[in-house]
Amino acid sequence: MPQRIQRPQNVAEWKQLDAELASEKEEVMAAARESKAAYDAIAPELREVLKLLKAERQTQGLSLAEMESLSGLAKSKLSHLEDDPESNPTLSTLRRYATALGKKLSVRLTDQVATA
Repeated sequence: MPQRIQRPQNVAEWKQLDAELASEKEEVMAAARESKAAYDAIAPELREVLKLLKAERQTQGLSLAEMESLSGLAKSKLSHLEDDPESNPTLSTLRRYATALGKKLSVRLTDQVATA
């Protein structure tokens, strides 16, 4: 039998719950803003990698249907990756795409450039 939800019995309990939820909401929103900032920082490089992959696919004369067969990625996903500036592929997805083209995806770690 499902567990019964305990409901606050008075206004003070409701106010306490409301304050707890407001606090948690701010924490969640702050984490979301941090995540978005991290993505925005790397997005231009990610877009460049996707442009290079698409250009290589076209250079090799491969259709999206052929890439689907070679990579195991759905044509719709490949099209989304290539054409949607908001696409957010995993490294695994990028590696599968690159491998299907006979390429190796490499990631490098470099020092951050100091900003003024």
